[in-house]
Amino acid sequence: MTGDNSLIVLGDFNASSTEWGHLKSKDKGTKLTECANPLDLQLINNLSLPSRRGNSVQRDTMPDLTFTKNVRATWDNHADELGIDHCILQITAENEVKAPRKFTIMDWDQFRKVRKQKKKHDLKEAWRKNKLNRHLRTKIADLSHEIESQAKTLCAQQWNNTCDEADGKLRRGSKWGLLKHLMADSDKPTRGGTQQQIERLVHKHAQDSGGSQAPLKMLGQKYC
Repeated sequence: MTGDNSLIVLGDFNASSTEWGHLKSKDKGTKLTECANPLDLQLINNLSLPSRRGNSVQRDTMPDLTFTKNVRATWDNHADELGIDHCILQITAENEVKAPRKFTIMDWDQFRKVRKQKKKHDLKEAWRKNKLNRHLRTKIADLSHEIESQAKTLCAQQWNNTCDEADGKLRRGSKWGLLKHLMADSDKPTRGGTQQQIERLVHKHAQDSGGSQAPLKMLGQKYC
């Protein structure tokens, strides 16, 4: 039932049996004995020290039993009652502490941090050792120029894609979307700020051109 694990079973069983000092066994005590023996449960009570004091009509008895298995334990009766008829009992068991299991848990945040620091350190060391290498300096300059050219190409492609998406959609409000895109900057203005800029721009062109539809027509003619 317990395997190799330690087991302690104790309590006020109130089961009379000659096995633990009673004059005769009763049905409850007999059944308890029949259950304990096959399970190799060992009674550790000191049968010479009853756990319950008797009175004028009843002798001292042992209703409080302690069974153990796979554990070294001692039983002690302090003979103190504290106003009740049961004595204070002390059970002391040896506890074998198993070595704690070690779990390997990967801290990915720390791993990425260390990896980034090492990579940065390696780059600095490589540059420190080779900063006077003329071939390396020339190669770095060529790569920087190539990166700059590629960035300009990607920027032009993105602008062309934006114009292509706006093509053919002028009647569905895309003029306003295109105008917002043209007015957007790297600071990403808020929606309210963009709306105010558009209103000021439309109002200015309406005054200059004599109508509120003039800015829309101008955008359509220029970009479409």
